[in-house]
Amino acid sequence: MMNKDQSNRGFTLIELMIAMVVMAFGILGYMFLMNRAIEGRVFSREMSRAVIVTQQQLDQLLAADFNSDLLAAGNHPTAAEDTADGNNADGLLTTTMQGFEYNTRWEVTDTTATLKTIEVETTWNIKGEASTATRFRPIYLGSMKRE
Repeated sequence: MMNKDQSNRGFTLIELMIAMVVMAFGILGYMFLMNRAIEGRVFSREMSRAVIVTQQQLDQLLAADFNSDLLAAGNHPTAAEDTADGNNADGLLTTTMQGFEYNTRWEVTDTTATLKTIEVETTWNIKGEASTATRFRPIYLGSMKRE
């Protein structure tokens, strides 16, 4: 025969419901963190590609002849300038890399008669933003070229 204390063993319905709510909050928190981790990975990939595009453009400019039109003082690209892997539109050199568009421009300053300062900027629209007029992330690289 069971005594009174032994018949009250186990969980009540309220205790089970509280445990399920606690577990649901834990699962939701984990899902939120996983989403943020994926967003961070995508942003990191986009930024790495932007650095690659910027570095390629800077390398191309550093390889150009000192008196090249690409290195004329002022903002670039101009309407006449283009490169093999991009399209020039609206004063920006647009390069598409795996579905993402990166817009590059550069400024050349004649520091001295034999020295030029080159600053390259690449921007891209952040993935998931609704409008292209919303937010851009810039990458800047600079260098100097001697004659």
